[in-house]
Amino acid sequence: MIQRTVLAVALVAGVHGAATAAPVGIQLELLQPSLVVLDPMYTETAGVDGRTVGALGLGANAAVGDWSVALAIDRASATTDFGLLETPSVRLAFADTRMEMRWRPPLPLGGWSAQIAAGMGRRTLRYSPPSIDFTTGGTTTHVVLGETSTWTRHLAAEVLHAVHGNAWIALRTSWTFYSLDVASPTGVLRQPLRDLHVGLALRVQVY
Repeated sequence: MIQRTVLAVALVAGVHGAATAAPVGIQLELLQPSLVVLDPMYTETAGVDGRTVGALGLGANAAVGDWSVALAIDRASATTDFGLLETPSVRLAFADTRMEMRWRPPLPLGGWSAQIAAGMGRRTLRYSPPSIDFTTGGTTTHVVLGETSTWTRHLAAEVLHAVHGNAWIALRTSWTFYSLDVASPTGVLRQPLRDLHVGLALRVQVY
């Protein structure tokens, strides 16, 4: 809770300080396709079919000088059979909402520039269908698959290039850090996880 409060204060303070020197610009992030390399836990423990999944997102940001605050949502999904025989595959959906503070060093080079960011968010994991029947040893069991949410933190780095007077393409890499309750032979443990995101973003200046 203290970490989230400190980050929120830093976001507000950074924008407020920059606002005295430059006007506010608004950008829409119309398209954010990416590949997500999930933490090994998903394949080793949760039975997900492969660590790399595709994601789509969108968002918006408000820029003041070299600083900006962004809000974005991402959606991704994977399939899993939980590593069990005779179990139907289900879809595991990842729903992410994040806020971040970005800083662009004032060193543009031929239409190219770089940007770094840090932020926090919320991830929700849902199964579809929300329940399954699986058979072990000739016995069929009905299991309800619950929804899970957790707070996330992330760091990101971007390379940007202007493609029009009011549009930019960003090549983005980010690392997301969070924890989930994971079943183990000794019981349920709180396990730290880390995902890698690599993708593009199309940003258009609207104000």
